[in-house]
Amino acid sequence: MQMSDISENSSNVPKPKPDFVLVYSNSKLNSEQNQEKEIFLNNLRTNGLELDEWASPDSKDVYVLIRTPDELLFKTAERTKLKLPIKNNDLVEEGIIIKSFKKILCFPTLPSDVALENENNFFTMSYTSKYHEKFLPYLKTNEQINFSEKDRINLTYEILSRTSAESGKKFDNKQSVGIECLLKKGVFIDAFPLHDKVDTDKFVDSNVALNDREKLWKYWVNWKNLFTLQPLNLIRRYFGEKVAFYFAWLGFYTGSLFLLSIFGILTLVYGLITYEFDIPSRDICNKNRTNIFLCPLCDDVNCKTVSINDYCVYSKFNYIFDNPSIIIFSFIISAWSVFNIELWKRRQNSFQFEWDTYDLDNNLEPSRPDFALKTKKKRISPITLTEVPYYPIYLKATKYLLSGIVVIFIASIVLTYIIGIVFYRTVLNVVFNKIDDDTRKLSTIVVPVTAAIINFSIILITGKIYEKIARFLTDFELHETNSQYEAALTIKMFLFEFVNIYGSLFYIAFFKGRNISFKILDYDLKEQCHPAGCFIDLTIQLAIFMAGKQIWNNIVEIALPFIKNKIFKVANKIRNIDKQWENDKYLEKWDQLTLFKEYQEMVIQYGFISMFIVSFPLGPLFCLLNNLAEIRIDAQKILKTMQRPVPKKAKDIGVWLPIIKAVTKAGVITNAFLIAFTSEFIPKFLYQFVFNYGNGTLEGYLDYSLSYKNLTDFGFVNATNEICRYKDFREPYNSSNKYEFTKDFYIILCARLVFVVVFEHLVFALVSFVDFLIPDVPLSVQDQIQREAFIVQETIWEAKSEQIHKNLKESETSESRASENFFKQFDFFDQIA
Repeated sequence: MQMSDISENSSNVPKPKPDFVLVYSNSKLNSEQNQEKEIFLNNLRTNGLELDEWASPDSKDVYVLIRTPDELLFKTAERTKLKLPIKNNDLVEEGIIIKSFKKILCFPTLPSDVALENENNFFTMSYTSKYHEKFLPYLKTNEQINFSEKDRINLTYEILSRTSAESGKKFDNKQSVGIECLLKKGVFIDAFPLHDKVDTDKFVDSNVALNDREKLWKYWVNWKNLFTLQPLNLIRRYFGEKVAFYFAWLGFYTGSLFLLSIFGILTLVYGLITYEFDIPSRDICNKNRTNIFLCPLCDDVNCKTVSINDYCVYSKFNYIFDNPSIIIFSFIISAWSVFNIELWKRRQNSFQFEWDTYDLDNNLEPSRPDFALKTKKKRISPITLTEVPYYPIYLKATKYLLSGIVVIFIASIVLTYIIGIVFYRTVLNVVFNKIDDDTRKLSTIVVPVTAAIINFSIILITGKIYEKIARFLTDFELHETNSQYEAALTIKMFLFEFVNIYGSLFYIAFFKGRNISFKILDYDLKEQCHPAGCFIDLTIQLAIFMAGKQIWNNIVEIALPFIKNKIFKVANKIRNIDKQWENDKYLEKWDQLTLFKEYQEMVIQYGFISMFIVSFPLGPLFCLLNNLAEIRIDAQKILKTMQRPVPKKAKDIGVWLPIIKAVTKAGVITNAFLIAFTSEFIPKFLYQFVFNYGNGTLEGYLDYSLSYKNLTDFGFVNATNEICRYKDFREPYNSSNKYEFTKDFYIILCARLVFVVVFEHLVFALVSFVDFLIPDVPLSVQDQIQREAFIVQETIWEAKSEQIHKNLKESETSESRASENFFKQFDFFDQIA
């Protein structure tokens, strides 16, 4: 029906804000869809929901504004086991570590109505109508029931999800047959909870009360609050636990980068201060050492030997990033990444209790619409003992197998283009090798930089393709619940991105320069490390990847939403939109991939930090600055440009925690191998302190690390310099075992392997010791959990006792009345007499 102003009734008393909004367009519905829509709306009314329909005067859209009465909210709360307050929490206290952290960093404080530090200071229990009176003191205000807006939306969405669109079947608790299926069928265009309306003029007067969205707008998304702690309780109250956990983890991870940034800066400063005293790089730059020529990169007659002086600048940069202090930095990174996990688990467990999700049960999650619609078979659920859609295990296994084969095939394709990038670098080096000396010197910068840029461009293009493939495969697997679907999609996407992004970094770190060559048109092309090593190549690749990802993501997350927002405002003025539900309808829709993309971006960055950042010590600082902005960018996006999501509950960050744990373990091992095999630390250490070839210094190390090759042994005729040098530990051309590995090579190899084992064991031993000392669940939280269990038991017994006394009193009253009636008979006879 057409209504002039749905927000007001005839007596000009404002109507309560709708709990949910459905949108449909009669012009887009066929007769079958229209019938389903009418039946569904009638069933909603029959179930007790209050519906108002408002037709837009500027479009053919009809908005169904839904409000759920308190009585129905209580019934649904009992069915869903919603936890409600029963008593004030008399043990709540902020942890000593968090208090100290806030004092040391002097964070600006938030107003109490924004921080909401006392918002969750209650013991709770699952609502049941038998003990209804025990909940009322904490829900009633001025004789009115006050469910939180978050709970109202969730309970209303539960009713919408369970209401059937079949005639004579108003409610279905067996499967997901409700609004999600109807959205999938196109019966409804959209379904969303309403945002609070924002009036920025109210921000000027501090005495004017703000709604939750306005508080977040003023104290969270505003760039003035860049160094202010996030109002996580308010985020949770407005967006739900699932969104709040993302921002809690992002804030925690970003804060932990502060200390790592300081160590990274100190590592780089040490390299800058001491590079002038590095003997090997000084020898490379020594103009008097014109007799050392590096071997050509191909066996073509036009390939030339190169003077070692050409790598002077390159060697100095290499030392700045590959200096002795990186051994300490790598240990700090590894310890940081593992401690980061342990400390987050403690923080997460604190949030779980504070936000009432520590015992959240996902086993009762309803089926996905796709699963319900595409699955023909049914069976009795062993959990709910009701009929549910069923997909046979053999069909699941077949689909998982096919999906796994495709994933492996895609990963192999990624490896082929990584080989292509390696080939590009090798050919370009050969091209530079054949031209004049001045231009050839540019190859040390041009080749790695252009290769990294091309590689990054391919990553951006293929990332979109992999996302579509991952979604197709996950849809094909037909997962039963949203949690299973999201976990499967997350794992696939992360595997694709892991190989896609980290593949070339692993190649440069552990394979480049180790006798890899390409045979093309009878020419043998080689990719070798420079005299100073391959460490700087890894630095360049990582720096371009990190900077490129951050710049690109910021363009996508700042520029595009800004443009959309401007277009949206202009369109609203043209449409003359003044209703909040119309405004929200045109905002970007919230879907399953919204949070997924944010998590993926940050976990990929975490992988850069934990696995490769030892080669780029400034990385943590760049990530810290980027993430401070990222928090505000993400906040602006979901608060200003997106529809309000259903505030779903969550007990953690989901499948991302196991992924982060796996990346962390890989990071410890990678750091150990980077120091042992990519850095020059081990051979330099042995040369200086074990072999003592330089009398306790690195004098002569350059000659020691370069082997001799006679070009005539490899088919070179009329070579200008027959004897050339290459980076390896091999016997010289005039030895009886020429070009075989030297004895020192095997000693160095053993030392490298020993270092890897000792390094990772030290890190994991330290973490195990700390993990033993510090429990995952803080003692204060353990006490509160036990206290809550006691309070719940006490409340139940108290309620039962009150009921027993009430029954006894009623029984005594009825007996007393019966006795009075009995004796009244005698009074009657006395009167007759």
